[in-house]
Amino acid sequence: MKPIMAAVLAASMTGSSLSAGVGVIPGGGGMTNVSEVYGAELTDDEAGDERSDLEDEKEDSLEENGSDQPEEVETEEEAESEEAETKEETEPEETETEEESESEAETEEGAESKEEETEEESESEEAETEEEAETEEAETEEEPESEKAEIEEEKETASAVQIPERVATPSQITLATPSEPKKATDSNALRNESLSKDMLDLVVEMHNDTPSVKEIPETSDSFMYLSQKDGRTKQNIGFTDKYNYKETEYFLSGNTRVYDLKDDHKVTTATGSNASRSNASRPDKQDYTNRVFVYMPEDPADFNGVVFVDILNASSKVDLPDIWRRSYDYFMRNGYAYVGITSKYCNVESLKRFDAKRYENLKWGDKGLNEKDRNGLFWDMLGQLGVMLKTPDSELLGGETADKVFLMGQSQSGFYVNTYVNCFGQANAVGMDYDKDTGDGNPVFDGFVNVVGAYADTDLSSHGASRSFPTPYDSPVPYILLEGENDYSSCVKSNPDYIKEDGDEPGVDMYRHYVVAGGAHSSKIFPPDMTDEIQIQAGRPAGNYPPMKMDAETDRPNANTDLNMDSYVNSVFANLIEWVDGSDMPEGFTVEDVNLDSRDAYGNLTEGIVPPQISVPVAKYYGGVNGKTSTDGGSMVYLSQEELKELYTDYRGLQKSV
Repeated sequence: MKPIMAAVLAASMTGSSLSAGVGVIPGGGGMTNVSEVYGAELTDDEAGDERSDLEDEKEDSLEENGSDQPEEVETEEEAESEEAETKEETEPEETETEEESESEAETEEGAESKEEETEEESESEEAETEEEAETEEAETEEEPESEKAEIEEEKETASAVQIPERVATPSQITLATPSEPKKATDSNALRNESLSKDMLDLVVEMHNDTPSVKEIPETSDSFMYLSQKDGRTKQNIGFTDKYNYKETEYFLSGNTRVYDLKDDHKVTTATGSNASRSNASRPDKQDYTNRVFVYMPEDPADFNGVVFVDILNASSKVDLPDIWRRSYDYFMRNGYAYVGITSKYCNVESLKRFDAKRYENLKWGDKGLNEKDRNGLFWDMLGQLGVMLKTPDSELLGGETADKVFLMGQSQSGFYVNTYVNCFGQANAVGMDYDKDTGDGNPVFDGFVNVVGAYADTDLSSHGASRSFPTPYDSPVPYILLEGENDYSSCVKSNPDYIKEDGDEPGVDMYRHYVVAGGAHSSKIFPPDMTDEIQIQAGRPAGNYPPMKMDAETDRPNANTDLNMDSYVNSVFANLIEWVDGSDMPEGFTVEDVNLDSRDAYGNLTEGIVPPQISVPVAKYYGGVNGKTSTDGGSMVYLSQEELKELYTDYRGLQKSV
């Protein structure tokens, strides 16, 4: 049965708003006691629902500058200085922070665009002040009948529990009109032709070149990095005692190639004439030993046949299981298997720092490879892992057979998902049981989920440059991009065309894009995170929540947001599984569906997937920290006592209804 949040997501995505009567609180959020409106930041227990991520998207630029140290959180002054420097650049790099991406985009678009936006905002404010009555009347007349009915229904619900109208009504919101938003990119213009027939044959052959497998046992003085057993994580997540899950780590040893891009999108092998352009020492194939690990039920009867593969995030130069951090409880409740794969050579080095003896056999190619070419070995590793998991009686699954295997990634790992879809999506679609003569086959990965990673492709190699704000090519299996307001607002300002129209044609194009109003990029701390001592041993600084400041608009303090996207990520997974099985997928959003100027009276975004925290607000929600675009999480500013009293005459009735 679908989890309840899947139904909530479906209702939200098809245009139904979540009214006061919906008894669901996504992401661990919900109502906060009015008496605690001006309380301190969240306690440690409450922080469990904040959950986190040291998603420092600037690590690639650090690597290029020769730094191998994890990046520290910037001060506001440093961030502003860096933004000013970035504006002088004309060629955007792989976007590593949202501030940088906005700055680079402003350079490309020119100062004129910013001036126009400022003028629009000014005109909108003036119209709201001087012509409020006319604006309200016009909005009411132009409002679609379905929306009118929806608002009336919400009024009735609110009345039943002695709650006045929620703020998202025409008489309380001024909807600014953006200047001619661009339509989503037509899918017909994005057919994936990255692989010629010869390259398709070669890539499928490499994906099916099965590596050897060696289990890495746990001993009295050695355990895997990212072990979830009690005492090794920040909180006990019930991994063994409640859910009866097991963890197994493996070395995979095999052969892989380095690939380049020709004419911006054609995949080629990085040998022969291509080699001289980046690294003359590249042989035809490279040997590797990488590590993967599997979390799955101890009892085979509890395994439901679905496997989720997470491209471990490398932004902080240690393996981060970003999707597990969000969805660990959901995965274990449902009996899913979770597989993590190390995705970048800098993380190989961090594993050796953590336990040199345990990980001494890790190797990515010959010593002569440069850093980007060494990282370019990953693509065949990923395809080979998918084939091994999809093979019946998989050794990696303890002899179990997977029914479905999905690939996912968050933030920088979302860039990797983009790259795999755009460069190797054709091979993925036919990689199992491939027939060279007919070109027929079955998918390796049955679908892709990209969480807050729309900013770029990642480099294939030293001569396989990434694209900024790319529109994904058509994927024969489902590709879903889920963003919060923080990331959407940054990307859409830079390139509205990064969003496609919905795709619903199996074997040709299956695509969705969703936006969560008020949603943040991530957070800093999650219950499954390694203890600070373990993380520091691997080379990652201990995570701390970013400092909260006074809100410039309200002169009230920011606090860590209680609007988390975790449940919406889980809902995407639930709907994705049913989509692959033939059910309908809720409609996605284009730039025409999510107007960033559509705000309630307190500044909350009212389009996209609108969480209950915004439908029945007690706070103003920022997708980024302190109201700025951020990779460190989001913040919220509680409404004043006067505003709360005006909105809600009966707090207990409101609390029960939510």
